[in-house]
Amino acid sequence: MESRRWGIVWTRRAWIVAAGASAVATPGARRAVASPSWPPSTVLEYEVSGRARGLPYRAGSRLHWQISTTAYSASLEMRAPMVGTRTQRSEGRLDLDGLRPDRFIDQARRERRYEMAWPEQRFRYLREGQPMHEGPLVAGTQDRLSLFFQLGRWAGTQAREAVGSATVVVPVLGQGGAEPWRFRLAAQEAVDTPAGTLSALRLERERSDPGDTLITLWLAPSLHHLPARLLLEDDDGHRVDQRLRHLP
Repeated sequence: MESRRWGIVWTRRAWIVAAGASAVATPGARRAVASPSWPPSTVLEYEVSGRARGLPYRAGSRLHWQISTTAYSASLEMRAPMVGTRTQRSEGRLDLDGLRPDRFIDQARRERRYEMAWPEQRFRYLREGQPMHEGPLVAGTQDRLSLFFQLGRWAGTQAREAVGSATVVVPVLGQGGAEPWRFRLAAQEAVDTPAGTLSALRLERERSDPGDTLITLWLAPSLHHLPARLLLEDDDGHRVDQRLRHLP
């Protein structure tokens, strides 16, 4: 079950990133282009509140997004008192159908790395530099950080009439390979954050397994459809709520 491998708390077995799904990307050599729907390079800061093992905590996080004509890089750094820092980084290219990540790194006490070889349609998972697993790379696959930028791009293309019914399925890469994650464009509503009240599109993950982590995100058009708020919950009572600290 996915949430047992990638939970949402600050422990070895847990912590899901809080940061942007997917028009299907085709593996192999493609002409890279810059889409006008991608947000410009920016840095967003968030206030984070959560509960882990029955104990509440507060933290801060910073999301970096950098884009060029043909490539992107993104990182999310979260700091929590007495826990330390966790950083996730995604780097790759802009394809005709969206982001095509080449590598994803999750760094805390240990480094976990994913390398995507699109021409060969293969991925490798490494822990502390040691190869642990490799397998086929599914078309349109995103890592757990590039996912949220892809979701923003998709949400920004949906017509007003699609709110409440439109869905998208995104292959998301984990240690054993890609799993299909389905999201629904649930509503357009106001979301309260420390930066103020923002109009946002609310997306919800539709779980395919009772153990899957619940994900709800509010993507603000004024932020180029980047997250104004992201809420993560699992069946063990762990919860992470990330809200925009101030406007960029």
